[in-house]
Amino acid sequence: MNQSNYSSFKPSQLILRDHLALERTAMANERTLLAYVRTMIGLIAVGGTFIKLFSGLLPLISGWLLIFLGISTLVFGFLRYVHIHTTIYKVTNPSSEFGTSDPMHKTVLQFLKITSIYK
Repeated sequence: MNQSNYSSFKPSQLILRDHLALERTAMANERTLLAYVRTMIGLIAVGGTFIKLFSGLLPLISGWLLIFLGISTLVFGFLRYVHIHTTIYKVTNPSSEFGTSDPMHKTVLQFLKITSIYK
């Protein structure tokens, strides 16, 4: 079940309504990524507050757990964003090979090279 919901449609058969729906989906995907970033900032801020303001083992563990949860939220949100973006790109450009001309793919590769994950 690796098929996309859009795999049965050809871009030449899509009408204006379908193209607008893809644009709305792309914008919703960006808003969702920003919501993940906002959640990450809040979790890290609360975690840092727990660590700095309260003493004891429980606030320390809770603070670091919230910081880890915030970072995990960002990673999950970014991976989800890339997956949805890739799906939309493949629907709108099925003839081109993904990764050769997609700006998101180039951005992800540059990020991975900077962080030394991808060589």
